[in-house]
Amino acid sequence: MYIEYGISCQMRLAHLLRFLLISFLLFLSGCIGKIQDQKSDSIFRKLDYPPPTEFEYIIFQHINRVRLESNLSPYKYDNRLGYIARLYAKRMYYENFFGHIDKEGRDVAMRLLDNRYMFFSAGENIIYLENINCNSDYLQNSRRVVTGWLTSVGHRRLILNDIMENVGIGVFCKDNMLYVTMLVSATCQNINAELIEGYVFTYDIGKTNYTVPQDPTVHIKILDGDCSIVNVNIISNHTLIPVDQRNMVGKISLPFQIAINSPFKCNASVEVCFRNDLE
Repeated sequence: MYIEYGISCQMRLAHLLRFLLISFLLFLSGCIGKIQDQKSDSIFRKLDYPPPTEFEYIIFQHINRVRLESNLSPYKYDNRLGYIARLYAKRMYYENFFGHIDKEGRDVAMRLLDNRYMFFSAGENIIYLENINCNSDYLQNSRRVVTGWLTSVGHRRLILNDIMENVGIGVFCKDNMLYVTMLVSATCQNINAELIEGYVFTYDIGKTNYTVPQDPTVHIKILDGDCSIVNVNIISNHTLIPVDQRNMVGKISLPFQIAINSPFKCNASVEVCFRNDLE
């Protein structure tokens, strides 16, 4: 249940000349674009989702303790992921089903995208327990939840994943029946480019068979490399968008392509993050 983005290639000199020619023609036709507010994210509205409940937060803490014992970085709690997870736990109760595919045939990737949550990879753990006191015993019940996941190879792999960065926990308990959903995601991608003089390194973002939200908010950082000069451009909707800041936020139509080049042989690094907390 993953979406994987990222296809990279090197363009030869002929392609570089073609790329520069297209850029020049786009410039003449007025198709050079700009990402909204390349200096800060201040013009974007901060999305506000409810924080985890006490029970959800205890499960989150338990998961991170397990990760730390395995020498892994703790997950960051994502309120938006938690909100989506809570909705799914509630749906499983009221629609009387239990599974990673809902009654409409939609998997975790589709459900995240339905909620306009963008990611490079994502996964889901779920669990159902009976004879639960819904109003107390949070600590004991959280142990039952996490222990249940750890005894399953696939669920354990998601708890101890070293690629995912964010987690959200959704709990719904009624009539002594407990449904818990754990969603994890990776919303950032590091693009490491070994640049060669006369070549353009390209990387595709958002090419997938899934239907994705249009114009997500994207954060692009040009990280430190050993290039004294590096040029980064975005190509989206036949528009060339120069990245003229080292740290910028903007709305970009999917799919788009990042093109990196330098007049020297060197290594460059660019980080691309989907900002699901901004709109």
